[in-house]
Amino acid sequence: EDRNWQPRRRRRRRPLTPRRPRRWPPPTVYAMGTSSAGQSQDWSHLLSGAGAGFLTTVLLHPLDLIKTRMHVQEAGGRRLPYYSNVLQAFRVIVRVEGARGLYQGVGPNIFGSTVSWALYMFGYNQLKADLTRMQEARPADARLSPSAVYIVAATASGTAVSLVMHPVFTIKTRMQLQLAAR
Repeated sequence: EDRNWQPRRRRRRRPLTPRRPRRWPPPTVYAMGTSSAGQSQDWSHLLSGAGAGFLTTVLLHPLDLIKTRMHVQEAGGRRLPYYSNVLQAFRVIVRVEGARGLYQGVGPNIFGSTVSWALYMFGYNQLKADLTRMQEARPADARLSPSAVYIVAATASGTAVSLVMHPVFTIKTRMQLQLAAR
């Protein structure tokens, strides 16, 4: 037996994160959508939503057109051709109506999506900020969780936008169901 034996000392491992976490963004740079006072800049959300709605509509309108036509098609119907799949629908529309046929009803769709997403993002962020402020005034045991606040804000904003914009999307759908003149 070795009386001088001692357990091997473990080397102290360095933590994976620095001891003093860095602040990001730095104090002089503010996260997008907030001012130096930390208040929400509503215009940034409005413009972001409008830009997103416009871009997605311009890029994805042909798929929306095909989806709408496939939803209402009838076997043996005379108004529109029968489409068996998305690729075949794409080919038939281009052959019968030309490439412009893929963008039938794009005007109301661009207007509707741009305005809808702008209003939704604006309304969501306003409601979220208002609900958060209201929650801070309530006693701690009567507050909603942050997740519940987000869900309420999203649901209320989405419902309001859907009610307001429904007529625009009805027009879009009717225009998509017309064959374009070549």
